[in-house]
Amino acid sequence: MKIIKLLKTDSTNNYAKKFISYGEDVIITAKTQSLGKGSKGRKFSSKIGGLYLSRLKFYSLNPDESFKIMISVSMAVIKTLEYFGFTGLIKWPNDIYINDKKVCGILIENSLSNGKIISSIAGIGINVNNKLPPELLNTAVSLKNLSDKKIRLKLVRNKLIENLDKEYSVKEYIKNSMILGKNITVVSGNEIFFATAESISDKGELIVVKDNKKIVLNSGEVSIKI
Repeated sequence: MKIIKLLKTDSTNNYAKKFISYGEDVIITAKTQSLGKGSKGRKFSSKIGGLYLSRLKFYSLNPDESFKIMISVSMAVIKTLEYFGFTGLIKWPNDIYINDKKVCGILIENSLSNGKIISSIAGIGINVNNKLPPELLNTAVSLKNLSDKKIRLKLVRNKLIENLDKEYSVKEYIKNSMILGKNITVVSGNEIFFATAESISDKGELIVVKDNKKIVLNSGEVSIKI
C-alpha cells in the first residue's frame, strides 16, 4: 500500500479524497493538521506530537456491512495500544478511551455508488506525545501523559499501519466495548433520554433498554454520553 507522509495539511481525510479517482489503496500521514475533523463536524485538535493518519481503502460492500470498516479501524487502534502496554476501550461507535479519557478519535467517510460502498476513508487521530489544549485536560489524555515518557511516534504509526491490514470480528469489538451494561445518556436530535446499553448488533447498532423496552440506535443518528 502506498504511504504518503506530509509535514502539514488541512485534514488527512481531505487529502486522501484526492486519490479516490486513482482506485488504489493509500495511507496519508501528517505531523499536524490545521483543520482536523472529528465526528459530527467537531474540530479535532492536531498539534505536533500526535499521530494523524487516514487510510483510503476500496471495497464492494452493502451499506448494512459498513460496520465491518468500523470494527477493523477501531480494533487496529486497540491492538496498537496493547502493543505499547496500554489498555484501550471503545466508546460506541468508534472513540477510543483509556482510564475514561479519550485518547483517539476516528472519522470514517464512505463513498457509495450503485447502492454499494465502493471506498472508505478512515481518519485516525491518536494523542501520543502532543500537548493537549487546557479545555480538553479533563476529558482527553495522551500516551505521554499516561507513561510519563515520550513514545516514538514512528513506531506507533508503523504498528497501526500493520494492524490496519488485519481482520477482526464483531466479538472482539464487543469484548473491548466500554459502555455495555452501563447507564448512558442518549442524544437524538432535540430528544435526550437515559437508558442502559445492552448489546451491539452485527450491523453496529447499539441496543439499549429504556423503561423495560429495547431501542435500536444507529450511530449516524444519535450520540451518547456515559
